[in-house]
Amino acid sequence: MARAFDEQERIIVEKTILDAGMELFGQRGFGKTSVDEITRKAGVAKGTFYAFWPSKESFFFTCLERAELQFQDEVIAPLLSSPGHPADALGRLLTETFLRAEAYPIIKRALDPDLIRRLSRKLPPEVLEEHKRRDRGEFADIMSAWDPKVFDPGIRPEVFDGLFKGLLMMSLHRNIIGDDVYDDVTETMGRVLAAGLKALSDERAESGKSSGKGRGGKGRRGKGGKT
Repeated sequence: MARAFDEQERIIVEKTILDAGMELFGQRGFGKTSVDEITRKAGVAKGTFYAFWPSKESFFFTCLERAELQFQDEVIAPLLSSPGHPADALGRLLTETFLRAEAYPIIKRALDPDLIRRLSRKLPPEVLEEHKRRDRGEFADIMSAWDPKVFDPGIRPEVFDGLFKGLLMMSLHRNIIGDDVYDDVTETMGRVLAAGLKALSDERAESGKSSGKGRGGKGRRGKGGKT
């Protein structure tokens, strides 16, 4: 039976276990990493692990959310706050996501379809739904900072979220794409995405002018503008 910890001890122990889990999951993946290995690396009893998490799946999900927060702070926020056109920032974000994926291996591991299905079966639906809402909320926050007079492609936050997740799946097929061209492919995709978003925004602006609404008017993301 795991001993009781005071609040400060809980914080330290939880961080120690998470550090161990993120390292092992990143190196070996979910299936090849056991709770025994995690607790041994963290230097804690198995009962202590289960005092914090009910299952390995729940623990992995906590590790994943922790890695996503790190990625948000270290990659996404600096890129999107940089000067320049929002579409160019989104293009750079796509490129950097691919190029820096190796530094966040647990996020890449979480793209495995078999693991996604397993987590969907094992985790409470409300946990998965909250995670989805949070992801989409991050894109909604990003979009709320855009000046609609400058950039308004008319794409909903959940579509942006799905777009980036879909493109990120490409990182699983680096060996098929080819190591010798992978970086150039991701950079080109970033430029193509930026150009396409600018074109959508300009198209909506022209359509708004012809209808007398213009950017930022009542027509923004209305029924006719949803993608």
